[in-house]
Amino acid sequence: MVRLSDWTEIVLLGCVGVALFTAAMVVVAQGIFLFVSNLIYRHYGIGLELLLDRMLVTMMIVEILDTVRITISSHKLRCQPFLIVGVIAATRQILLITLQSTVTSAPTLRSGLPDSVSLLGLVLVIIGLAIALAILKKSDIP
Repeated sequence: MVRLSDWTEIVLLGCVGVALFTAAMVVVAQGIFLFVSNLIYRHYGIGLELLLDRMLVTMMIVEILDTVRITISSHKLRCQPFLIVGVIAATRQILLITLQSTVTSAPTLRSGLPDSVSLLGLVLVIIGLAIALAILKKSDIP
């Protein structure tokens, strides 16, 4: 027999799942629209940057949606999917920084330094998250 609190949890997580799915569809549609509109005006780099950004945001939403689905079925919150979302988010930033630096302007010594520091920080974040994922995989923590 399912208690009332279990039903409210299922309904709440179901609503979150529907909202995340809707957000993912809107982000995909927006990315495709912006990409095509930039292709029409021959802004290939900007269109590619926008499409890549929207697709990576969609990947993060889908990973969170999968976490909600697993939480509903197992009634346990797992931390591993959130670490994966962190890796995807850091990778997204790395790709966008490198794409922006190659598309928008010619590289100079002064403009490359902040990008290099940001990239180094993001790489360290990814390494830390990968180590945390490896530790979680070896342990019994869900």
